[in-house]
Amino acid sequence: TEKLSNISTQLIEDIEALRNGRNKFIDKQIRQFIKNEKFIIPQAALTSAVQLEKFIQILIKQLKPIWTLAENNKNNHNKIISTKARNSLTILDHLNQHLNDISNIDNNKSTKNINWKIKMWDRIPQKDLFQGNYSTCCIGMGKSNGCAIPTYLTNTMFNMIEITDNETGLTIGNALCYFVKDKNKIALAIDNIEINNSYKLSDETGKKLIAQIIQYASNISKDITGKPYTNIYLGPFFNDLPSYTYPEETIHLEPLGITDKANEVYMDLYGGWTNIKDIPNKIQALKLK
Repeated sequence: TEKLSNISTQLIEDIEALRNGRNKFIDKQIRQFIKNEKFIIPQAALTSAVQLEKFIQILIKQLKPIWTLAENNKNNHNKIISTKARNSLTILDHLNQHLNDISNIDNNKSTKNINWKIKMWDRIPQKDLFQGNYSTCCIGMGKSNGCAIPTYLTNTMFNMIEITDNETGLTIGNALCYFVKDKNKIALAIDNIEINNSYKLSDETGKKLIAQIIQYASNISKDITGKPYTNIYLGPFFNDLPSYTYPEETIHLEPLGITDKANEVYMDLYGGWTNIKDIPNKIQALKLK
């Protein structure tokens, strides 16, 4: 029930992100699920994996005109149009991800004796180009946002916290991170935390792992800034570890650095494909420390 609830929460976030700024166009496709101008998941789908899976499949099918339009416009010369298109395709990736998550609910690997290591990525192209594939997320090569990985690799404003399995040597999770300006102070932003679909952690284990990631990020921040204490923020969307215990703030966080492609890059914290020169004045972020 808890895992279904988490998937349902993420599903609502996905559809609301898709509706943002174009409600009439989206709502026309899924009008039976819009109540009082809000997207509502049917009650039956909230308590049944089978029903939730069917509901997501219905959404994907009914939103097909949106996916087709997005596919046709992802390379549009108008950056506003192309950005919206790519963000729409990101939502499609997330919906398919939710289907995978539901199918794995009853096939979870045991994680009672996990032997994992948290480290910084190696920034080796032939390995780290596939970080998104290791963690089964939308920046995987061949996925809608795979083209973001070369920017992360070649621009040192971005780094990746990597989680590896000591027994197999495989990368099983990661978290994009970068420094931001927080009220004229330096802070570390963790974009989101992704874990490979094959590893479905219990809530208890997930809380322990996110605590270790926070400690590691804190150590990194201290080494780089020379400050004993640095605020650490986490993007509120698409996290595979339990982050609901951390307070959410509405805050202005300005990324430090420059990017390629006319300053456009994929960052979940800022709502997807973002122009660094035109970031939102206020965003939602979870304060981890």
